[in-house]
Amino acid sequence: MAKTKARRPVDLNGTVMGDGSYLLCVPITGVTSDGIIDEVTAAVAKKADMLEWRIDAWEKYPDIDEALSLLSRIRDIDGKIPILLTTRSKREGPNPDEEDISDDDKFALIDALANTGLCEAFDLEYFYGKAVISAVSEKLHKKNCKLLVSLHVKSGVLDASGIEEVLSNMQDWGGDIAKLCVFNETFADFFWFINRIKDARDSYIDIPMVTAAAADNTGISRALGDVWGTDMIFVTADGSRQPGIEELRKFRDMIW
Repeated sequence: MAKTKARRPVDLNGTVMGDGSYLLCVPITGVTSDGIIDEVTAAVAKKADMLEWRIDAWEKYPDIDEALSLLSRIRDIDGKIPILLTTRSKREGPNPDEEDISDDDKFALIDALANTGLCEAFDLEYFYGKAVISAVSEKLHKKNCKLLVSLHVKSGVLDASGIEEVLSNMQDWGGDIAKLCVFNETFADFFWFINRIKDARDSYIDIPMVTAAAADNTGISRALGDVWGTDMIFVTADGSRQPGIEELRKFRDMIW
């Protein structure tokens, strides 16, 4: 089956997202600094295409000085592998009433890390809206960094026009990469979703996309995602991370 390409691929330190390659990204979710270094070392050894540092899982988040030091150590392991930084507060996850980091602290950390030139992209949740996303995008672009705009929703929350609106906004508000994950409850939902993503790639979305139909269909969604318009997917370096996320080497053998 032919792989799809984005009309506006994104160059991440020499690794291109959206050129027809299906990039495998390993989330780094360690709590301690040494644990994070061990995870990065394992991912690099298994030739991951990208790393996502979930810095919000780190015990010292959002300490700027400590983060700058650890980012430098991460970059020393491999100077070329693209790094996506994800800095979330609890209200961006399943517990929206919880708060563990202010927006001021969050965006100060993003600014500081972007200033280093040691990472290529940042994840920002869609719920921040047009004004915030556009402002962050403008700042990051001045520092030669890219912006991934993400949204995670349950099945049935978005109809076809809703998906088109969300993906179009991600692009129009300044996002360089659009990420949409829908937790499908049935196989019919899964097929409906992937057809909407294929429509987006074929017609109105120019930027690379990271899309997944999660829940019971996550395995096939990740394995075949590049056929209908996904440019990168998450894998694990040790097979023990999240249900449905395949081990990197198994996944690479399966899709190539």
